[in-house]
Amino acid sequence: AVQPPPQRSRAPSPPPPEEIAIELDVGGGALGSSTDDDGLADAEAALEAMHSFRLAEAALQRNDVAGAQKLAQKAVSGDPEQLDYVALLAWIRALDNAPGAVDEAIVTMTDVLAGDPASERALLYRGKLLARMNRVEEALADFRELLGSNPHHREAQAEVRQLEAKAT
Repeated sequence: AVQPPPQRSRAPSPPPPEEIAIELDVGGGALGSSTDDDGLADAEAALEAMHSFRLAEAALQRNDVAGAQKLAQKAVSGDPEQLDYVALLAWIRALDNAPGAVDEAIVTMTDVLAGDPASERALLYRGKLLARMNRVEEALADFRELLGSNPHHREAQAEVRQLEAKAT
């Protein structure tokens, strides 16, 4: 015996949901306030600063110290909260061996490390500056601290080997 297909009940469909009004900001409204504009300007300045920082690093690798200094200064001016930018600028300034420049850079690296104790860049640069000032034990302490957090940091490894060889 074949059974007929089951009958579907035809319950009334639910009423349509109430209309929801959606406003879009097409400029000039509360969403387009100056706070959003300031945030965008800050983001653009941060991106420009990051770009200048990377260009400064590249210039330094090419031994273009003057160009690197201009770019690093631009990076710091664009985003002074980035401690790596501050450390790079201080390092570059110390490279010309102007009177007091190395001491000033050591103080700057110490300030950077107060804000970011794990800053590999500041530890490396301060260690190199301390070594240049013949403050070997302090330099070794910075390099060893750096190697404690990054045991494969080749530049710090080389600095430690060089300073230990010099000490013996």
